[in-house]
Amino acid sequence: MEKDDIILGSIIYSMVDEGVFLSEEKGFVLKIPGLGIMDISKIEGLEKLTELKSLELCGNDFIEMKGLEKLVNLEYLDLSENKVSEITGLENLTNLKGLLLAGNKIKEIKGLENVSLYLF
Repeated sequence: MEKDDIILGSIIYSMVDEGVFLSEEKGFVLKIPGLGIMDISKIEGLEKLTELKSLELCGNDFIEMKGLEKLVNLEYLDLSENKVSEITGLENLTNLKGLLLAGNKIKEIKGLENVSLYLF
């Protein structure tokens, strides 16, 4: 694990542990655009953000995404302009309406058969 992965993971876990994201209020948005300057290749801890409605991680250097399958309330996901080659866990995201994946290395997307989605 890279130093910057640990830093970002710690930020997310701290926010979750402090109740910033796990509040009674539903429908919060997490935006982490353009962290490419930090050379972060993966993000961890997303699985704890179960009430998340919008996740914007565009313009980073993420290679893998873990924990997406737990974000069952997610309506909008922007992973554009990363280095993701495979994306899994989408079959559980039945509320997903918007998905941006441009600028990645993805060759095949599985799990969208039961999702009503507007592709951008």
